[in-house]
Amino acid sequence: MNPPDKEQANARLLRSQAETDLDPHPLAAAAVRPTDGLLHELEVHQIELEMQNQALRETQTALGESRDAYADLYEFAPVGYLTLTDHGLILGINLTGAALLGVERRQLMKCQFARFVRPQDAGQWRMHFKQVLGQEGRRDCELALLVGNGSRLDVQLHSQRLVKDGQIDSVRVVMTDITERKRAQEALREQEAFFRSLAENVYDFIAVLDLDGRRLYSSPSYRRFVGDAMDLPGADSFADVHPEDRERVKRVFAETVQTGIGQQIDYRFMHANGGIRDMESRGNVIRNAEGRVTRVVVVSHDVTEKKQAEQQLRIAAAAFESQEGIVVTDANSVVLRINRAFSEITGYTAEEAVGRYMNFLMSDRHDAQFFASLWETILRDGAWRGDIWNRIKNGEVHPHRITISAVKDSAGIVTHYVGVYTDITERKFLEDQVQQLAFHDPLTQLPNRRLLSDRLNQAMASSKRSGCYGALVFLDLDNFKPLNDLHGHDVGDMLLIEAGERLKGCVREVDTVARFGGDEFVVMLSELAADKAESISQAGIVAEKIRITLSHPYLMTVKHEGRADMAVHHRCTASIGIALFIGNEAGEDDVLKWADTAMYQAKEAGRDSIQIYDQKA
Repeated sequence: MNPPDKEQANARLLRSQAETDLDPHPLAAAAVRPTDGLLHELEVHQIELEMQNQALRETQTALGESRDAYADLYEFAPVGYLTLTDHGLILGINLTGAALLGVERRQLMKCQFARFVRPQDAGQWRMHFKQVLGQEGRRDCELALLVGNGSRLDVQLHSQRLVKDGQIDSVRVVMTDITERKRAQEALREQEAFFRSLAENVYDFIAVLDLDGRRLYSSPSYRRFVGDAMDLPGADSFADVHPEDRERVKRVFAETVQTGIGQQIDYRFMHANGGIRDMESRGNVIRNAEGRVTRVVVVSHDVTEKKQAEQQLRIAAAAFESQEGIVVTDANSVVLRINRAFSEITGYTAEEAVGRYMNFLMSDRHDAQFFASLWETILRDGAWRGDIWNRIKNGEVHPHRITISAVKDSAGIVTHYVGVYTDITERKFLEDQVQQLAFHDPLTQLPNRRLLSDRLNQAMASSKRSGCYGALVFLDLDNFKPLNDLHGHDVGDMLLIEAGERLKGCVREVDTVARFGGDEFVVMLSELAADKAESISQAGIVAEKIRITLSHPYLMTVKHEGRADMAVHHRCTASIGIALFIGNEAGEDDVLKWADTAMYQAKEAGRDSIQIYDQKA
């Protein structure tokens, strides 16, 4: 046997002894140990190093082989490994770490790690490093780095100090690239707009299993998640899976082992604290030099919060397509999305609305002050609710009840606005009908006694402020009853309607013409003169105009089914009484009583005349 063969034999002997020391059951170990499984090689290598300290020259070849295997695991690990001095200088870094930083490894030696930390995170890095130096155990933090090509890299750091002879020797750092996870979280938060934030700081859980699913190794993050009691070496990893999902997980695991093709699977995990977590795992096989599958590396994520967020998004999506119109805009009020109900309410399709400013619905019913007040409320309270008249696609102006809510990010900055629209055209019509019935005469559509009372009180308050007189003109149609008796109430109603129209033509817009019932009408004249005599003159002029207008002949056409239409000519005059008021010197009832008294005086004077109430009489 030549010297190389002898060295190889010695290496095999040394490895066999290391295997025996590692596992007190050689037969069981032989059943599962591969010759070059990365994780097992690492464990064996740790024992070999202790032996090689005593026989370094005899085991040089075995040490080299073990170092190669260890180097592969170290250099090409999915995370970056760094060794730092107690001043933060890089002493060592694997290829993955150098690739993450975007700088050749030789250029990183003796370089301050802090130079890669984004300025905004510099304080966080200093605090983290200080805590690592000052305390035993591992410290974790997340940072944003600015790597070699100038791009941003989000990483998670697991740092721990190493002590030698009572002094800090170095700091070991495990650096995980979480850029994609961060971007996914940010994207999901944006999609969740109205309604939630997603799970943050989702750690990767790494476990190495044998071909029967027994746990051989767990990453620190996984041990922290499941607890030491559930992470015993050799423990059945399927025992932690929810019973209803266990057989499915076992089947996928067996298929991965058999085919060598990794699969992703979702399942429920039974936590040591009694809770149930949703997990997402993917297994990848490790092969030996002969290509035989020897291990399965499982990378898992806790997606409980993600599942809940997705469920909320589904609920939000269902709510979005509700019967109410919904529009989502950006912070500049540019439409991003509308639902079907919004299209039905406004007539605009998504293609026509998206990309436009929301003022495309604006009508001329509201002035600039209205919208200024609206936005002031949103900026102050975060929301506004009210009614707006909008011009829809066909040009019609419809009333919409709208709730506008501001959506803010974690920093409190508005990112979107959500508007909920309800078409209240029919409701407004019904409200107007109720208003009309409550305050207007159903025959002539003139204000009734109730509305006149309200306006009279307003006129009195205005008169008190301005010092100007107002007047009530009370009139009764003469010779009206014979028309009803001869031709019926339908003809009488036609005359009353015509009389109301004539009265409206005799007064200003600020004045009020009301029907009290029967053939009695009241005209309220507001904002007359400050001088009483002049006010009496102005009221008399209007009353005379009314008397003359109402005295003109009336022509009513009576329609009879099956017979020719009949024309009815009628002439009637009016007895008119006037009462002045100013401020609150007299009550509403008193002023009405005065005007009514003056009207009866006009009748007693021969009708077709005007009388002014004299308070001194």
